[in-house]
Amino acid sequence: VQIATTDTLLFGLLRGEISRFRQLEPEITLDIIVANEVINLSLREADIAIRPALSPDEHLVGRKLGQIQQAVYAHRKLDLSDRPCLSWKTLPWIGPSPSMTYKQLHEWMRKRECNEQCVCRMDSVLGMYGAVMSGVGVAILPCYLADGNTELRRIGDPLDEMATDLWILTHPDLRQTARVRAALDHFGKIG
Repeated sequence: VQIATTDTLLFGLLRGEISRFRQLEPEITLDIIVANEVINLSLREADIAIRPALSPDEHLVGRKLGQIQQAVYAHRKLDLSDRPCLSWKTLPWIGPSPSMTYKQLHEWMRKRECNEQCVCRMDSVLGMYGAVMSGVGVAILPCYLADGNTELRRIGDPLDEMATDLWILTHPDLRQTARVRAALDHFGKIG
């Protein structure tokens, strides 16, 4: 079963579930495709996609697993005490590179005039997470990825306008295939 997902979902949510699935279904081989671009299920680039989406393609079937909350995080060693009231545009930002296809984040940064304060740009959220871990600056990260890390601290509440839905999707022709159905049932419990 080919499962397409993002690097952060693999690292933050799925890695333990892959192990559990292998224990429950040892005869099914998983082929995990880690890509931050949207994989085309219609072209059979994967059997299943587990990905964030505000609205998935209408021709796919699946279900919403939950909502991904996001917030601003910094490493605990990063001193932000000299920042006036922690105004967003005064912080040292780790932002998305222009090549990163993440319209929601680009727009949030632009509206709050944070782009000019970028000290580092990354082309993946996992890269941004790594830069925050090294103390370079602050970044918007998924709460499922950063909340459990005791080296990081959340700055403020989750950002409602950055919340996005988490979906598990497949092509309609595959949903009743036994191996795909087993994976859909198992991974459909996360979220």
